[in-house]
Parts: sequence; structure tokens; C-alpha cells
Amino acid sequence: MDATLTVPINSQLKAEAVAVLDHLGVSPSTAISMYLQSIVRYGHIPADVECANFNAETLAAMEESRGIASGSTPSKGYRTAEEMMEDILNA
Repeated sequence: MDATLTVPINSQLKAEAVAVLDHLGVSPSTAISMYLQSIVRYGHIPADVECANFNAETLAAMEESRGIASGSTPSKGYRTAEEMMEDILNA
């Protein structure tokens, strides 16, 4: 490495971000490098940077929805809202 980047930030923000990065096993320096590499590679600020900071039930629901969207998890479909409501009310 031949350059240093110094960025003033809020100390609380830094502490919270470092805690998340520690949980992910990534150093702040590596995370910033990844962020900058993504900007260079794709030509924009990455919008899909995320940390699954959700409870287990929410994570399971998110995984299920990804499976449904990809077609790997079977799901029931409806042609109309009325058909769906009838099914829900008669369950």
C-alpha cells in the first residue's frame, strides 16, 4: 500500500461500524478498500452493502422470500386478490 486516507467521522459511528466489521471478521481498512474498489469497478456508490443485523425469524423470512423469488422454494400463487383473500379467510 502506498497511500493513506484520513477521514474525520463521528466517534459513535466509528465504534458501531467497527463492532459490525469485527462481527464480520473484516478490518476497517479492508472494508474501506472494498468500498473504494466497488466504486471503481461499477462506477457508482454501492447500494447493496448490508449487514444482516436482524433476528433469526426475520433472517429466515428473508431467506424464504429469496427462495420464492428465485423459484427454488415452492409457493402458492393467486390470479386475483379476491382469490388470495378467500384462501386466507378459509384457512
